[in-house]
Amino acid sequence: MSSANTHPPPPSTSSQSNENNNSSNAASAAYLCTHANPSIVTLATCNLNQWSLDFTGNVRRIHKSCTLARNAGATYRLGPELELCGYGCEDHFLESDTYLHCWESLAELFDLGSTDGLLCDFGMPVLHGGARYNCRVLCKDRRVLLVRPKTAMADDGNYRESRYFATYRPPPGSASGGGGGGVAGAAGSSYGGETDMVLL
Repeated sequence: MSSANTHPPPPSTSSQSNENNNSSNAASAAYLCTHANPSIVTLATCNLNQWSLDFTGNVRRIHKSCTLARNAGATYRLGPELELCGYGCEDHFLESDTYLHCWESLAELFDLGSTDGLLCDFGMPVLHGGARYNCRVLCKDRRVLLVRPKTAMADDGNYRESRYFATYRPPPGSASGGGGGGVAGAAGSSYGGETDMVLL
C-alpha cells in the first residue's frame, strides 16, 4: 500500500553529523507515523553492541535504543537475546549474582523512564524455582507485564545453551498443560504451593 499521493512528504533536514541525521530520521519516522494510515504499527528492533557483564554500559545502550525507538514513533521495541548481561557470559550464567544484577539493571531502566509509553521486549536470564531460564521480559510504563522463558535451546554448532539454561516445560495441570507456545504471566499462578511461570 502506498500513501505517496495522499500525504505530504515529511519535513527534511540536512545535517553534517550522524547524530543530526539520526534525529532527522527519527523526526521523519515520527511524522509518517502520525500522518499515515492509523492502522499501521511501528515496531523498533535493534542489534546492540553488548558486552558480557558490562551492566552499566549495557543499560546505557539499551536506554538509548529505547529513546530512539520512542522518538521514531514506535510502540514496541524488541531487543537482542540476553541483552542485559550480554550473550557470552558462559559460566557466569551459573552464578546467582548475574541474575541479581540483571534485575537491578532492569530497575535502573525503569528509573530512567526507558519503558514509559513504550512496550519493551528485553532479553535477560531469569532464575526461578531453582532453575535458570533464558527469557524475554516484556515491560511497559515501569512494570513487568510478561516473562517468556525459552522452550527450545540452541545446542548445535558453537552453541551450548542447555549447559547454562533449562528448557521451560509447563507443569501438568497448568494453563498450557500439554506444552505449546505462549507467554508466561509475570505474576504467575499458584501451582503446588509455589508461584510458577505458566505458559498461556
